[in-house]
Amino acid sequence: MLTKEKFIGKNLDIIQEAYGGYLSYNEHFYKTLFKQRVDNYEKSNDVYICILGTDLKDIQFESPSFHSKFGKYGADDLKNRLKSNLKNLSILTPVGYPYVSIKITDLGDVKSEFFVIVKSVSTPKGPHYLAAVHPLQPISEVISISKEYYLIIYAIAIIIIISTSFIYSKMISRPLLELNTVASKMSKLDFNAKCKIKSSNDELEALGNTLNFLSENLNTALTSLKVANEKLQQDINKERELENMRKEFVADVSHELKTPISLIKGYSEGIKDGIAKGKKKDNYLDIIIDECDKMNILVNEMLDLSKLEFGKIPLHIKAFHLDYLIEKVLSKHINLIQQKKIILEINMLKNIPVFGDEFRIEGVITNFLTNAISHTSENHIIKITMSKLSNEVMVEFENQGKHISNRYLPRIWEKFYRIEKSRDKKLGGTGLGLAICKNILSLHKSHFGVENTQTGVKFFFTLNISE
Repeated sequence: MLTKEKFIGKNLDIIQEAYGGYLSYNEHFYKTLFKQRVDNYEKSNDVYICILGTDLKDIQFESPSFHSKFGKYGADDLKNRLKSNLKNLSILTPVGYPYVSIKITDLGDVKSEFFVIVKSVSTPKGPHYLAAVHPLQPISEVISISKEYYLIIYAIAIIIIISTSFIYSKMISRPLLELNTVASKMSKLDFNAKCKIKSSNDELEALGNTLNFLSENLNTALTSLKVANEKLQQDINKERELENMRKEFVADVSHELKTPISLIKGYSEGIKDGIAKGKKKDNYLDIIIDECDKMNILVNEMLDLSKLEFGKIPLHIKAFHLDYLIEKVLSKHINLIQQKKIILEINMLKNIPVFGDEFRIEGVITNFLTNAISHTSENHIIKITMSKLSNEVMVEFENQGKHISNRYLPRIWEKFYRIEKSRDKKLGGTGLGLAICKNILSLHKSHFGVENTQTGVKFFFTLNISE
């Protein structure tokens, strides 16, 4: 835009010379010559000419094209605009500024942007001001076209640069980048990446082979270390687990033996001090013997559980008839069942052999049955059901009675865990039975569990059928 301003400003000298003749002579020739030059200048430079008098007080001349473009009041509007923008007209001198450029928006009847080139013209009556109004729209169009042109040039240049870079990287930089990538992965202990450099540069290919050799050796060494570390961690975890089990075992034994020992001590002191005599003494002795028997049972069960948890008890797996074993256990407890007037509902599968340790499974059945008896009131029902599931047999013991809260169900298999501690003590439980059952059934890879039913609680387990 500045180039255009300079061009218009310098070429206004043509109008300036003709304007001198226009003012000095009244002949028709000079006036026609001036108007011709103005018209030619306007067409060749895309401007509109208007000349203002001294101090911008009046309008000396406006070209027909100026009047046609900006309307009746266009010249007055320009005069007022220049007055407000040119506060010091004295700067417009050949020594100072030959011309000035002013940008204005909207002129007369035209709503657009223009820049006005103003040049001072010396006359006998004082300086007049030659104004050339040039619309900005053509310049904007040229700028827009130039931008598009430059964008195309830039795009072509970028494509050429990218293409050249790609060819360069493929021919020269690619092997180095591949070496860097593999080395970077090796630094992160990833040894799967390998250099596959096939280059005319023998040194780069040799370096790639060396890096591959180093990667393989490091991978082998770190794999060995990882395996050794995992084994060491497993040993440490196992040792910690064993230590925790020992501590837990001692704490549980201490807790469970505290009550019987206190009873034995108390009744023994009573006998020693002569408090108990006759039948009372015999009663004291019976209590002591009973507590000793309980302690013996507790210790034996804890030893069995400890051996099961440590995998020290081998299973004697063989085929046996599960229905015979259940009937055998029932016969041992029939008196207790009849005393409590419990109703038995038995649904057995006959002569189906299963695989398992018969002695240990008998312990599981005994525990499930005694639990059912203990938690079944008089004239209520215990259901014992056998059913076939594909290649397994499921045994269920369901008793009518109170439900077990869902929050207690997951913990019922823990050793020494009692839902109702006072009641279980009264029933003679050690709190180890279900924990022992859990370990026995786990060794048999049995599917077992406990769940609430509509009428009570059901324990169940499965055993594989012997073919």
